[in-house]
Parts: sequence; C-alpha cells; structure tokens
Amino acid sequence: MAQLVGPHGEVAVFGAGTMARSVVTALQYLPAPPMIAIYVRRPDELVIEGVEVHPMSDAGDALHAFPAVVSATSAQQRLFSVSEMRSAISGRTKPLTLVDLAMPPDFEPGDVQGIRYVGIDELADRARRSPRSFAADYVIADAAAEAISRVRNHEKAGPVISAIMIEARRAVAEEVDRFVGRLSNPEDRAVLEQLASTVSKRILHRPVSYLSSGEEGNEASDVIARAFGVDDA
Repeated sequence: MAQLVGPHGEVAVFGAGTMARSVVTALQYLPAPPMIAIYVRRPDELVIEGVEVHPMSDAGDALHAFPAVVSATSAQQRLFSVSEMRSAISGRTKPLTLVDLAMPPDFEPGDVQGIRYVGIDELADRARRSPRSFAADYVIADAAAEAISRVRNHEKAGPVISAIMIEARRAVAEEVDRFVGRLSNPEDRAVLEQLASTVSKRILHRPVSYLSSGEEGNEASDVIARAFGVDDA
C-alpha cells in the first residue's frame, strides 16, 4: 500500500484510528517519505510529528488537490456519494489514486472517471503477489486485525447497545408520564420529552461510544451489559 501511494509525493489520509495511523507510519518508513496530511473529525486532539492535521470537513479539498488519498475511517456510511466524488475531483488535471481501507468502505467503488479506486480486497491481492516491505506488512497486519476486531465486537456490542437504547427510551417514557401531570400546560409534554431524551442521550454517549470503538472487546460489552441490567441482550 505504501509503495502504491508513496511515489506520488503527497498523500492525504482520512481517519484517526489504528488503521489510519498505521498508514501514516508505513508512509513515514518509506526511503523517500511523501508529504502527509491527515483529515480527522477532531483535529485539535491529534498531533503527529511531521504530519499536517486538517478537519474532516475539508476532505473534499483533499480529493481535489492530492494525487493520492488513503481512507481508513470507522464511519458507518459513505463519506462521499459517487456524485459528490465527481464534484470534488472536477477540475483535476491528473488522476486520483484512492485507496479505501475502511470496513464498510468509505467510498462507493463506482466507475468515476479520473479516480483509480483500490479497495481492501485488491490491496490484499496485490500484497500476495508482490514482495512486501516491513512497513507494508505492518499496515496490512494492523488493518486486518482492526477489521476482524470491529466485526467481532459488533456481533457482541450491537445487541447490548440496542438493549441499552431501548431501556433508555422506556425510562424516558415512564418518567415523562410520571411528571407530565405537574406541568401547568399539558402541551409542554413535547418539551419535557425532548429534554428527557436529550439528557438520556448525553449520559449514554460515552459508554455507547466506548462500546462501539471495540477497545476492550467482549469484556467491555459484558461489563456494561451487567451495569445497565441488559445481560440477556
């Protein structure tokens, strides 16, 4: 992978997780490292020596300007639709090499003129057929490990998260019913429901995000399930 995009001289990386950072490391291991820019959702929280950090909201600019982009986010939906990709690369004078390491893919592998799309399957096939450097091995191993971990964690964490959210909605409904009689104006029920729902989501944001990240795998799912009383999820 590093050999595929490294020769371009400038590479943009989308994502801040293990896979994206492994890509950055692999590129830095090259004999002639390219200029690297990384695009993340919270740029103020990331510092990597020798790497420019940009907000993910500027990712479209990277598609337009960089000769090579490696995308490795944990997004659950496409970063760009095919039409958005066409719009982003309009005006380019040279083709874009787009390597998509995300699972699910960050981009729709459609036929977009001006883009050389390389998905994780093609990358793995290239690796099997080509001599690999230590850096390439490092990236592929990390990418595979994270992908497997994410799939396994989703199988365990998904039902737990769903059960927690169902329990939260039930609790919100019960508390709203309990307090609605105290409102001077019954029409304010919607406001009370919104307030209770917002508070519930804020409280659950951290544990749900932690579960979704897969940092501690099944063990975290078991602990949080017991803590929220959803062991049978």
